[in-house]
Amino acid sequence: MTFPKDPFTRKTYGRIVVHDEKDVAPVFEILKAIDPEEVANYMPDNLIAPIGTAGAVIYLHKFEMDKNEIQRRCLIAGIPVWLLDNCKEGEAIQ
Repeated sequence: MTFPKDPFTRKTYGRIVVHDEKDVAPVFEILKAIDPEEVANYMPDNLIAPIGTAGAVIYLHKFEMDKNEIQRRCLIAGIPVWLLDNCKEGEAIQ
């Protein structure tokens, strides 16, 4: 089964939220496996955060990784993720 591509929206705000701090590193590794160049060149610092410390959305600039592929691989790994995209500056995660 293939899913349509659904990249993060460039030049907006977003976040990848995980349940627990222990999930940050595995999700980062999943992102590197999907597109190491995108992670190295365009992924904002602290894009992945646990729900308790996520705070607000952050500027995505040119980050365009496919949200469907992230969700698919995280589901296979047993890691729930919440992908926030196309948000407004300052929107808080509650």
